[in-house]
Formats: sequence, C-alpha cells, structure tokens
Amino acid sequence: MRRTTSPPPRRLTTTETDALRGALAWRPRPSPGGAIGTGLAIVLALLALALLALGVLSEPGPLALGLVTGGVLASIAFVVAALWTFGYLSLRYTLTPSALVIRWLDAEQVVPLAQVEGVYSGQRLGRVGRVRGITWPGYVVGSASAEEVDVIFFATSRRADDLSLVVTAGGTYAISPADGAAFRQELIRRIELDEQALAPPRAGPLARAAGALLNPLNALLLAAGLILGLAVLARYMLGFAAAPAELALRVSADGTPVLSGTRGSLAQLPLIALGGWALAALIGLGLWGWDRGAARLLWIGTATAALVALVAAVRLMP
Repeated sequence: MRRTTSPPPRRLTTTETDALRGALAWRPRPSPGGAIGTGLAIVLALLALALLALGVLSEPGPLALGLVTGGVLASIAFVVAALWTFGYLSLRYTLTPSALVIRWLDAEQVVPLAQVEGVYSGQRLGRVGRVRGITWPGYVVGSASAEEVDVIFFATSRRADDLSLVVTAGGTYAISPADGAAFRQELIRRIELDEQALAPPRAGPLARAAGALLNPLNALLLAAGLILGLAVLARYMLGFAAAPAELALRVSADGTPVLSGTRGSLAQLPLIALGGWALAALIGLGLWGWDRGAARLLWIGTATAALVALVAAVRLMP
C-alpha cells in the first residue's frame, strides 16, 4: 500500500482571513500616486546623501553651509515622502458585517455601518476646497470642505467618477475602491443586514506620527528647533575661516581661559543642535500617541538647547 503524506498547512493571507470572518477587502483604484511617491522618495534620498557628503567633505564656508543645509532639508523631505508612500501602498477598504474599515499606514479607521446615513457616487460631492494634508497626483489623504460639509479623503483620485461617498453624522468619507459601483452595492447590502458587532479601531505608531506632522502647532515647534539648529550650523560655517586656530572654550569669572581647544572642535555645536533635533523629533513623534504634552515639551526643550548652542557659537566665534 502506497503511503501518502499530506502537505504542510499553509498560512492564510490577510484577504483569506478577512473572507472567513465575513469581511471583503477592496484595493483602491490604480493610479500613478505610488510610482510618484516611490520615485520622489528615491530622488530625495540620493539628493540628501550627495549633498551631505559634499558638504561634510568641503571646507567650512558658504558653499559647505548650502550643501549641508540642503542635505538636511532633503533628508526630512525623504522621511515624509517615504511615510506617505507607504500609506499609499497600505491603503485598503474592508467591509465587515458591521463596519467599513479604512486601512492606511498601520491604522484602521472604523466607520460603523449603523452610523452610515448615505452611500453615493462621487458626482454628489460638488466643489471641493483645498485638501488639508500631503497630496500629489493620484493620491489624496486629508480633509477638505465641500459646500460646508467636512470631507475626509482616503483616495487615489480626486475625479468625481472615481470616488464613492460614505456619509455619516461625523463627516463624509471620500474613497476610491477599484470597482466603485460593486463596492457601493455591497456596502448597501451589508447596511441592510444591520449587523451590530464592531471591531475595535486601531492606530499604530506610523499613523500617529503622520497625524502629529499635520498638526500646525507641532509643525511650528519642529520648525523652530530646525531653524535654530541650522542657524548654529550657519554661524559655524561662516565664522570658521575668521576664527583663530586656538580658542578659549571656557573662561573663569575674571576672564582667564580655563579650557582651550581648536576651532575645529566647535563643529560639535551644530552636530549637537541638529542631531539633538533629529533625535527629539523621532522620540516626540513616537510619544505623540501616548502623551502629547510630553512630546511638545521635548520639542520645546530641544529648541531651547539649540538656542543655547547658537549663543555659544556667537560668543566663541568672533
């Protein structure tokens, strides 16, 4: 008798698991948004590396200042572009028996079907104002106003024909499933079934960080620390050539030098200011979901430290 062996069990994919639970996942309508974001992130990464390398290897001065400043700004732009591009790649619309779940980055926006007041095609949207968020062609995530109605976009298009509108008491969601008509029919069918069991909403650290970056006060605090850090860098780069080879880094009350060093040692000031800013920005964005006050206090402290470093640079470099 011939012995047969059964194949090892296969792990179910996310789509198969959703189907077993009575959920259907819909991909967004294809668009150039992903390719644009990926290309932009790659270009910014290469630009940042090139500018930083050239700036560090150059003699301190106006040229080096411009190169390093451009590299720092390109690095920040790369991080934001990469984060939003990952959001494009992760965008899904899942219909469960009780809710519409919009997945973006590592978060889930749960819209209970019991709270849905209407499902329409995008032609009902009318004129839409400026979307508050980071968007580019083929990718729209943010909020806007349309005829005094708040509209929350999680879409890969702004064309009315590509959008589906889900109206709730808290606002209108504009989404772009690949087959809008079939999606709306399935959504209406599930609303009529009137299931009540809800899955809890989930928000991961990436989604919380993305939300923190869109907060105007957070952007102001982060910008203040960055500008002060760049000011320290500018003082070092522009004052390096005129500074003496030996400097008094610390003096006593009567003016006697206590600690001396070379002018090259002053490079620690911009490194501390900009490195501290970058570290505080990452830690603060991670803290945002748990303690917003602590995150903002950290950013204020970093800006204050950069201001102290700027004062030191001004006093030490004539």
